[in-house]
Amino acid sequence: KRRFYISHKYDGCPEDLGWLTINEGFLACDWEKSDHFPTILYSETNLKTKWHN
Repeated sequence: KRRFYISHKYDGCPEDLGWLTINEGFLACDWEKSDHFPTILYSETNLKTKWHN
């Protein structure tokens, strides 16, 4: 479950692009997997990033 996200493109797991996501649980994408929740993922630059595991 995604609580909050700022995305650019949501087009299936391998093509997801964005700046920030806060996940409260695992959905379907490998990059959402974690041993703990919530997780906060963010771009390390001012540019969008392709989410990956």
